[in-house]
Amino acid sequence: MAKVVQKPTCEMIRDAKQTYLKLVVPGVSTQEMDTRKLQLKAYEQYRDTPKNIGYAPGPFPLRWQERSSAWVTRFVVVSKSNEALTLHLPISDSLQTTDFALALNIAYQLEAERDIMHETCFVLRDLHITGASYKRTPTRGVFKVESVDTLPNGINKSQFILFKQEDLATVDV
Repeated sequence: MAKVVQKPTCEMIRDAKQTYLKLVVPGVSTQEMDTRKLQLKAYEQYRDTPKNIGYAPGPFPLRWQERSSAWVTRFVVVSKSNEALTLHLPISDSLQTTDFALALNIAYQLEAERDIMHETCFVLRDLHITGASYKRTPTRGVFKVESVDTLPNGINKSQFILFKQEDLATVDV
């Protein structure tokens, strides 16, 4: 039952200033996040362009690269003490290309007393950008990122990165 009731949710939000993922972990409050294990695996999709070649027909294949340590430090804690842990993950304009995708596997300890971990995977592929490559038009709004059962093929089985509140940024109020 906890896997349904306490399942994290993810939304991509784009407003006039920025684009970010909003991740809500209802099973963990902000004040107790350091007493629970929180873990992350993050993979970024990129275009595999061979080095040291002359003319080669493209497009080159898309590949996944493990980038957990880079993405975990970008999370921003936006929730307060008793609220469900809410994290924002900014996505810079330079990453918002047709080749970009992000796969996240977040795991958290359901109860402080027990070592049972709950995992949820999200894959962001659609950045809601329309138009041609010379004129891209990002669509503003809130877009739900559905959870998936498994991460995409081609992703290796790397280790989770454990993180605490001190590893993340916070919003000044």
